[in-house]
Amino acid sequence: MSLFLWACVLPLAGGLGALAAGRRARLASMLGAGSSVAGGVLGLYFAIGVLLSGETVQLAAGWAVPYGAFSIRADALSSFFLLLAFGLPPLAAVFGVGYLAPYASGRRPPRSRWYW
Repeated sequence: MSLFLWACVLPLAGGLGALAAGRRARLASMLGAGSSVAGGVLGLYFAIGVLLSGETVQLAAGWAVPYGAFSIRADALSSFFLLLAFGLPPLAAVFGVGYLAPYASGRRPPRSRWYW
């Protein structure tokens, strides 16, 4: 389950790094696309592993809210949809590097676009 959490956190961290890159468009693009690809690969590895094993993976953690808990569960059906969720964004990120390259020298560099 930690692979799933890393696959969710990496693109967010890369997006924040792209925002922090300032006017360095190339660095922002590499941070944004690189973290998206890395998160996608980890997520695909997790989803394929759960899909092939056929077992249910669950993470449950306590929460300070009364009668509340943080719980994530993945089975074969949800892993099938995770294949799409983790497979398409890295492809779009690689495409986006080339697509946003002409806009890198403009007034607004594409750094914020990698965050969203």
